[in-house]
Amino acid sequence: MKKIMPLTGLMLFFLMLAERITIEAVIIGLGLSWLVLKLIHVKVAENAGLPLYAPSLWLSWLYLIAVLIKEIIAANFQVAKIVLSKTMQIEPKIYHYTTSLKDERLIVLLSNAITLTPGTMTVELEQNQLTIHALNQDYFKALTGNPIEEILLRVEARLNG
Repeated sequence: MKKIMPLTGLMLFFLMLAERITIEAVIIGLGLSWLVLKLIHVKVAENAGLPLYAPSLWLSWLYLIAVLIKEIIAANFQVAKIVLSKTMQIEPKIYHYTTSLKDERLIVLLSNAITLTPGTMTVELEQNQLTIHALNQDYFKALTGNPIEEILLRVEARLNG
């Protein structure tokens, strides 16, 4: 039953995207759904330990979402202030940032959070090295002591221990 529900969900999603429901579409959908589940199983087996969706982490994820929303709103106001000013004080530049995170899933989450906040964008990600484009140096400096990274570090500590 555990494997039938995800397979059925993926199959239904595939059929929604298909133009017509035919026997060929059903066979291809089943094959692709099975392949996706196998690939997910291999990736999950590599990351044995507490999964990211574990109920013990739900409060951490809710807190992360709240902090991320707050950061996005604050950054939107800062960018709007820059755009609406008569003299746009921007110095776009590429910066390199090293995160303390080790879990690649959490590093990707951090890089996406950086991209979601206006004024910064993760351009490249290699291990724990992030290449970030920022409108000015203040946006980049704000990454040091970033509350989102601190939350993810606490999540990583719970995942590992």
